[in-house]
Amino acid sequence: LAELELAGMAFSSCGSRLYALSRATSKKLTVFSMKTGQLLPGCEIQLPLRFDKVCVYPGHKDHLAVVRSSTMRIISISKSFETYISKLQPSSIPGDIDLAVSAYSWTPAGHFLVATRQGMLCTLDGATGALLYICQAEQPITSITLTPDYLITSHIGNTLNFWELQPQALAKVTAEDVASFAAGMALAPQMALSTGMFQLKKVADLESVGESQPLGHRLLGQVASIQATSSGTDAVLTTAEGEVWTMKLPGKQEVREEEDEFAQDDMYVRADQLQMSLLCWFHTHTVTALCPIGSGLQVCASADEGGRLRLWQVVRGEDAKGFKLLRFTSAVTSLAVEARGKF
Repeated sequence: LAELELAGMAFSSCGSRLYALSRATSKKLTVFSMKTGQLLPGCEIQLPLRFDKVCVYPGHKDHLAVVRSSTMRIISISKSFETYISKLQPSSIPGDIDLAVSAYSWTPAGHFLVATRQGMLCTLDGATGALLYICQAEQPITSITLTPDYLITSHIGNTLNFWELQPQALAKVTAEDVASFAAGMALAPQMALSTGMFQLKKVADLESVGESQPLGHRLLGQVASIQATSSGTDAVLTTAEGEVWTMKLPGKQEVREEEDEFAQDDMYVRADQLQMSLLCWFHTHTVTALCPIGSGLQVCASADEGGRLRLWQVVRGEDAKGFKLLRFTSAVTSLAVEARGKF
């Protein structure tokens, strides 16, 4: 890992691999074994461009994506006797599309989602990188996260949408249709189309939190990042103004209606039902990365463009005493935590 600049790092969900993305002296992705600390043979992949982020499929460590602001590529790894074969899949998104990436995520079925600042959402095959589906969000997506029950998207205007995924709907879309959407020859279907891959189940308007909160505790900035805990019951979100909030997420568990704050037949979730709480204005610069550490929402790590890295306990609220703080001379662009929270 002796590079002048690492653009991004990520662990596999099992914690057995570390993926390091370089962009200073060389443009490459290297994969290391966490058991031996050594580079996996055949897993030093030369890249055609400088990429900023690496995103590993949680369901299989041999499938991953590398992302930059204007494009992304799928990488597949396969075992071959005493070495590995790494393949950078060709880009399936036409080059004339204005692909300004705003958010991305893997789905449980192994598809890779890429959202653009123009409001387009592309679904790619996580193994081959083939473009499978294109739809148009009502407002551009700023962040995507997954829970056991929903795919959650945050949008310009601070709306949270909770979706159920229907990957079987992809079978109804032909390659010709996708090519027409990509080329702009036909209008892409709306994301909330009832017969599409994404089924809208709940909506939360976060702007309404200001109606019930004092001025010092209102959501002021545009939501930049939302990340759910592994249990899917809570989330941490940050804004472009540096705010850090916690919130409770609705689920589909079968409980008695009088005990459930989220009625199952009520699509619109009030902000007060989300129990949003402002943790602190930790960062004077825009937050660039946020990672819950461990299985529960107790400890988080956050970094910003000013080079600050903070490790903090959620239960301490706004009291910053005892928080771990590291300062770097340049912006911290990426954080990665393995599943057990030890690294």
